[in-house]
Amino acid sequence: MSLPNRFSQRSCGHIVFGTLLGAALVAGLPAPGRAQEAQTVADATTRQPTPAEYGWGLDLYVDDVLAPMADYRTLIRPDFVGPAVGEQTRKWIESLQTAPVKGLELDPMGKLYVAVGKDSIAKRQFAERLGTKGLSASNKAYTLVVATRAFAHPDDAARIQTAVRYMAELDALPVDAMWKFLGRMALGQAYYVTGHGPEVVTQLSKAIALVTEIPFEERQDVFMNNPLPMLADVLSGMPGGRARIDSIGASMLPLAAASPEQIARDSGYFWTSRFYTYMAKSAVQLTAHLGQPAPAITANHWYNVSAPVTESKEAPGARTQTLADGKIRLLEYGEYNCHPCRMALPGMERIHKAYPTNVEVWYVTQTDGFWGTTEYSPDEEAQHLAHYYVDRKHYDFAIALWAGEKVKTQENGALPRDNPSATAFPIDATPTFVVVDGKGIVRHISIGYDAEVEKLLTSDVQYLVAEAKRQASAAPTSASPSISDVSSGR
Repeated sequence: MSLPNRFSQRSCGHIVFGTLLGAALVAGLPAPGRAQEAQTVADATTRQPTPAEYGWGLDLYVDDVLAPMADYRTLIRPDFVGPAVGEQTRKWIESLQTAPVKGLELDPMGKLYVAVGKDSIAKRQFAERLGTKGLSASNKAYTLVVATRAFAHPDDAARIQTAVRYMAELDALPVDAMWKFLGRMALGQAYYVTGHGPEVVTQLSKAIALVTEIPFEERQDVFMNNPLPMLADVLSGMPGGRARIDSIGASMLPLAAASPEQIARDSGYFWTSRFYTYMAKSAVQLTAHLGQPAPAITANHWYNVSAPVTESKEAPGARTQTLADGKIRLLEYGEYNCHPCRMALPGMERIHKAYPTNVEVWYVTQTDGFWGTTEYSPDEEAQHLAHYYVDRKHYDFAIALWAGEKVKTQENGALPRDNPSATAFPIDATPTFVVVDGKGIVRHISIGYDAEVEKLLTSDVQYLVAEAKRQASAAPTSASPSISDVSSGR
C-alpha cells in the first residue's frame, strides 16, 4: 500500500537510486548536446550495481509503478511498460552474470529471475542461500519471505503453490513472528487479487493471530499495512461477516496500545502507541463503511462533470453530490503530491472509457496549499491542478476538487482545511479506492496501488454491472450480495 510517511522515508533513496537506474536504462544514450547530463550518466555507471539494487529497481517499477525511461528524458508509454520492464530486467540479469553472485545477493537475484519467468533458476538461487552452512534462523526467514513474496503471483496458480510451500518452511522456523506475518500478508494479497475469498480469510486471519507474538516495538508494519481493510472487504459478503469484521477490529485496538509499564520506562512508547492507535482506529472506521451508504462527495470545483445542485454548508460555493442515484461509481481518493495516486489515474481513465454509459469514474482530490515551491490561494492552486489533470493529461473522468480555505497551524504555518469527502472515510493512506453500487452502498474498499489493482477494480465494476442487469430483468427478492460474494467463488 502507499502511505505518505513511508514514501517520505524513502524519498532520498528514490532520488539517489533513481539516478543510477536512469543511467542503467539509457546505457550510454544521453541527449546530444547535454554535456552535464552526459557526465551525470558517466558518473552513475562507474560502479556495477548489485542484485539488491536492481531488485529495488524492479520494485520501483512494479510495486511503486514507476515508469521506465526510453532515453534519459522520455518515459516509456504506459502500454509498453510491462514489456520494457521485462526486457530491462533481463539486461540486468545478464550484466550480473559477469561476476559470481553469492551470500545475501542470492535473494534479490532469485526475485529477478522470477520477474523474467525463470522460476527454476530462481528456486536454485533461494535453495543455495538457504543451504548456506551456519545460516541463522533469522537469515533463513528473510530468504523465505523474499521467496514467498516473489512467487505469490496472482496470475499464476502454480507460483502461488510454490509460495505456499515456502510459507510452510517459514512456519517451521523458530523465529520472530513478524517474519511469518509478512509471509501470510503476501499470500493473502495474492489470493485477494485472484478473487479467492476463502483463502484470503484463511491467510489474513492467521496473520492477525500472529500480532500478539510480535514485540510491540516491531508492530509498525502491522498498523501501517493493516490487513483489516482487505479482510473486511471479503468478509462483508459472507454470512455473519459484519460481526466478524467488528470483532477483529475491536481485537486489534488493544494491540496498538503500549502498556503503562512500557510508557513509564520510556516515553517513546507513548508516541508509538498513539500512532499505532490512530492507524488502527482509522482502519476500523474505514471498514465500517462496507455495506453502508457511501458518504456524499463535497467539493468547490468540478471538472468533466456538472456541479451538483445541492449546496453544502462546508464552505461558501461548495456543493454536494449524493451517490444513491442509480449509477455505479468507482472512486479514487488521492492527491497530487501522492505519486501512486497519479500513477493510478491512467488505469482509471481506461476503466472510464470501457464503461461510457452505466459506470462513472471519479477522482476525489484536494489542494495542498502550494504548487511547486510557491504558496497559492485555494482557487489559484485549483487552476494549476485543473490544467495538469484536464489540459495536460486529458483525463475525461469526473474530478471533484476540494479547495479548502487555509487555517493556521500550531507552528504558525497554514494548511488547507481538511477535505470533508476524505475525512468521512477517513483517508489516511492514499490512494484509496471505493466502489459504490447504484443504491449508493459501499461494496468495495481497497488501499494502495500497483499493477494488479486495476484488474481487481475492473472485476468489481464488471460484477456490479452484471448485478444491475439481473436486478433490472427480475423482481428483487433479497438484499444484494457484496462484491465479496464473487470473491468467494468467482
